[in-house]
Amino acid sequence: MVRIRWFFIRHAESEANVVERWRIAGRSEAARLTERGERQARVVGEAVAIRLEQVLRVDGGDAGGVSGDAGRRRVLAPVAFTSPLLRARQTAALVLEQVAQPVKLEPVDDLAEVYQGLWEDALRSEVHTPETLQAMARNPYEFRAPGGEAQADVERRVLRAVSRMSQRVLSLLSLELEENEQTDVIVLVFTHGYVCKCLIRSVLDASPHLTGQIQVDNGALVELWLEPAVQQGALTSAAELGMWTVLRINDTWGQLTASMR
Repeated sequence: MVRIRWFFIRHAESEANVVERWRIAGRSEAARLTERGERQARVVGEAVAIRLEQVLRVDGGDAGGVSGDAGRRRVLAPVAFTSPLLRARQTAALVLEQVAQPVKLEPVDDLAEVYQGLWEDALRSEVHTPETLQAMARNPYEFRAPGGEAQADVERRVLRAVSRMSQRVLSLLSLELEENEQTDVIVLVFTHGYVCKCLIRSVLDASPHLTGQIQVDNGALVELWLEPAVQQGALTSAAELGMWTVLRINDTWGQLTASMR
């Protein structure tokens, strides 16, 4: 049986985050990491490396290790995916520099931030009129900026991304797995705050009104475990992907916040 340990990591601080209180960034490709964000990413990389060392024991050049779970589960070295947007790719590169195990990084378009359509790079004060804010509050799941994505759209493509990444991971493992072997594989995913929030909402089957209240800071970890199920037809909920276990939401790696002051 395979269990996937998902490490969803929000990108470190970007130029868009500095102005997000008054300007909407969306998918802005111009939003690079700030100097502070680069330092954050390196701190996250050190923390990820420590976390992986706690889980993995490299065995004589073999790609696998044995977990501390009484030796009953084999834990394989991580694979990694990233949003195609620059701030996520920069974070991934800086984090993976700190990881001892060689990790191949693959871009996944469905991990990109919510598309804000005509609101991209707009001032919030100009587009968030009282009428617009009322409409957002009434139906946060289906509301979308003109030409942009709704929460429902982001959630659907995030579930699609998880499904495809799971299939990719299982295909990579197919030659390594032995019959009836209990195996964990760690998957690092570098993405965006709203992407993480939409996935968490679906995993918890929470109200769409709560999605915006979920906290996922820059550089924070959302750790989820998944025992994949056989999928049939189009995905409509995270439960259809298999059995989920929520380990951590908005884990800021202990000293990240203090070290950035």
